[in-house]
Amino acid sequence: MKVAVTGGTGFTGGHTLKKLIEYGHEPVVLARSASKLAKVEKLHDLPPVKYILGDVSDHKAVVSLLDGCNAVLHIAAVTGTQIRKIPSLKATNIDGTRTVLEEATKRELDPIIYVSSQSTLHPPPEGIYMANGPLSDEPLGVYAQSKVEGERIARKLQDEGHPIVIVWPSGIVGPQDVGISVAASGIARLLRVPILPLPKTGGILMHDVRDLSEVLARCITQNIGPRNFGVFGHFYDWDETEELLRETTGRKIKSMHLPDNLFLGLGHLGDLFDLIHLPFPLDYSTAQFMTGLKPGDDLDTRQEFNLEWRSLEDSFFDTLRWLVEEGHLKSQKVPSLGY
Repeated sequence: MKVAVTGGTGFTGGHTLKKLIEYGHEPVVLARSASKLAKVEKLHDLPPVKYILGDVSDHKAVVSLLDGCNAVLHIAAVTGTQIRKIPSLKATNIDGTRTVLEEATKRELDPIIYVSSQSTLHPPPEGIYMANGPLSDEPLGVYAQSKVEGERIARKLQDEGHPIVIVWPSGIVGPQDVGISVAASGIARLLRVPILPLPKTGGILMHDVRDLSEVLARCITQNIGPRNFGVFGHFYDWDETEELLRETTGRKIKSMHLPDNLFLGLGHLGDLFDLIHLPFPLDYSTAQFMTGLKPGDDLDTRQEFNLEWRSLEDSFFDTLRWLVEEGHLKSQKVPSLGY
């Protein structure tokens, strides 16, 4: 199929372009920068990929992207929890999503894949994230709020019978990124501090970008939608996360488990630092997620595509190697690599 792709120059998008080409599809990318697309092509050893210059806030560019395509994969999203990002979050995650999905339905593309976020399902009513779960009434932070509104558009079109496929990723780790992903930068920050401040409740919920890209590429088949797929991956509580870091870095990890109210207070402090544009390793909405994350049930997705997720140990090790090789983390922080 000829597949329109938004977000193709990002972390998930680059890996997904590789999978689409492996499966014989012809991707056409909406890219703000031809040079960044060239970096993705080089990173993933891809042949030249067709592209349209622009972004999802540009209606004409979106129309040019979709015309002549059979399917669309809408990955593009602005991430981040800072208040100052609200305008770009709205322009991309809400208005851009509306443009892409509505123009795709007008052209009867099939399938129309929308990449949402596990944050739209938080907190899960039954204590476990599931595809088809209710949208959050009180999303945590401006990013989650924008994704809830974007997903609301996708769900409405699903209800009208359009072949919309919604995919919910959790935290995404893995190697090979032209930038540095939210999760990878978070891991690097954690390993730079002498004592790791952690909450007592919650944990991490993560999966490998290569598994997510496999699911997205396999969704490119007609008559699959409307469907929903969770890609939640592995849940580790904070004790298990510490052990994971010890195993994958090969060094001792010093930590301090803080009461949740104190940890959330640090998040509030981070928001104040952000207002005056000073760096701080935590913000309030992230602190809320870290103290409140739950496991996810994605058995239906794995059965549908006959997949098993990579172990988080393998994913973390590959991520750490990539962080060191790209200069985002000093090799002394990861003696297990033997550099």
